[in-house]
Amino acid sequence: MGDSNHWQRIRSPAAAGTRETKTTNDATSANTEPLGKPSVPFAAAQLAVGVFGAVIVLIYPIGFITLWVQIMDTYSYDFSDALYATSMVPTSVVSGQAVFVLLGAPGAAVWTNSLRHPTIQARDEEREGC
Repeated sequence: MGDSNHWQRIRSPAAAGTRETKTTNDATSANTEPLGKPSVPFAAAQLAVGVFGAVIVLIYPIGFITLWVQIMDTYSYDFSDALYATSMVPTSVVSGQAVFVLLGAPGAAVWTNSLRHPTIQARDEEREGC
């Protein structure tokens, strides 16, 4: 342990500030090359996981704000009272409120829009005539 170069030998070449060059033959070089671009389904899966993760992170804040505004509007509370009342609501209720806002409201909008849209009405009339 008295050797002053002991720690220099233990550290990696990158940590020691030196660079080692290795010679590789064709048999081992295939394992060290980068994999390249990911395939399209893999990239789509990464995007889906990223969007799903962002939605999961935002569920509680969206539900909290939605419930806070509803409590302020329904009970005519001021800012701080409504904020305190919202903080007393269980987490599952707040998250459920966010799921309703994220899925229920756009779903209802699509459903009501499909009832009124003229091309859908024309298509239905054509099917009835057959």
